[in-house]
Amino acid sequence: MTTDNYFDVSPDFPYKTLCIVTNGIGLVIEVLTIIHTVAILRLSHRVSVIHPHMRAAAYSLWVCIILKSIANASFHISNMLFWYPLESTVYPKFFYDFFKDATNMGIYVIPLANVCERVWATICVTKYEHWVSYTFISSLCVISWTMTIWLTVHLMFFNAYMNVLYLYLGYNAILVASYVVYFVLNHREKSNIKYYLSNATLSERYQRAKNQACFQTMFRFAVSSLAIVIVACIHNITGLYILPHYFPEVSRGDKIAYFRIFITMCSSIIVLTLPLHFAYINPTLLKRYNEMMPRFFKPNRTNPIETHSATVFQITSMSGQNMVLPDETKYYFESLKQQWNGLPHKV
Repeated sequence: MTTDNYFDVSPDFPYKTLCIVTNGIGLVIEVLTIIHTVAILRLSHRVSVIHPHMRAAAYSLWVCIILKSIANASFHISNMLFWYPLESTVYPKFFYDFFKDATNMGIYVIPLANVCERVWATICVTKYEHWVSYTFISSLCVISWTMTIWLTVHLMFFNAYMNVLYLYLGYNAILVASYVVYFVLNHREKSNIKYYLSNATLSERYQRAKNQACFQTMFRFAVSSLAIVIVACIHNITGLYILPHYFPEVSRGDKIAYFRIFITMCSSIIVLTLPLHFAYINPTLLKRYNEMMPRFFKPNRTNPIETHSATVFQITSMSGQNMVLPDETKYYFESLKQQWNGLPHKV
């Protein structure tokens, strides 16, 4: 077991003002991330049309983000004050570092479950709408968390035998390959959409439509993950080949610690946007998200749409007959079903 300090900058760091400002900005980012993630978690819980598999994979990611932000916020406060209450206690400090490293590494690995879930939804489109397997989604989440924990275990116990930076690169390659597979499958399905729609059941057409609706979210996730991977590669290359040869007035431990604080802050900025990307998965969720977010900045602002929606209009024909449908939801899905099956629409 190693108790090396991978994050904390020592009080001997010569650029104290720079360290305080960096950690202050990082603290603000982490607090905003917690608020943002809790908001999307609350909103998505109220949208019932999200597939249980995708919901579970998203919840796993949200939990990882919240835990990461809590861990990072605590260490930003510690580094701002140059106050390390756990420094003199080996085991509490070790478990704290383990928790902090695991949650930060999870940002690189946990999204793998989301990508694999969408890949499987694309492959098994004929039955996916009504197929719910807790074994399947639990396995995806457990495997991604196990990979995350193993990275931390390797860092703590086996880093002397093989540098963990090489494992970072390997895991990043797996994530990028998963996104490539997803986009290839999605492109193939989009290219043959006319054939699929003319030879598919109503359930299959619905699932294909949902898969296409999820594309924007997954594309945004992919761009964010790619940005995080680029940040990680910069960290790996800089840590291996650049830092040892620059800033001789700073100790090796402080150089690594400060650079990791800076890189963690850059990754946190990207992570802050992930809940917004997830909102695009469903029009209702996106609408509620757009209505809710301004309230954080202007709590007393009224929504003009909601104000006017209280007015009820009654539509009548020339003979005085009520033209309002008794069940608009049922009518909508019946008409949609007729359109999908190529039948003429009847009023």
